[in-house]
Amino acid sequence: MARDNVKVYEVLTDTINEGPAADYTQIRRFLQKEAAESFARLATCYGRPATVQECDAPRHIAKRWGLA
Repeated sequence: MARDNVKVYEVLTDTINEGPAADYTQIRRFLQKEAAESFARLATCYGRPATVQECDAPRHIAKRWGLA
């Protein structure tokens, strides 16, 4: 049985709140690569330019994130 995945683009970014990892970062997730790249151009991660990473998330996880 084939897995039902959703392609998601993630950007780890600095935040003013402690965040879930308690290191003042959070993950922003996007369905469109262009939207993720646009966000990343304006964001930092640990004080450096943020980057986009692509992942294939199981559909039930993507639904939890509001992306499916």
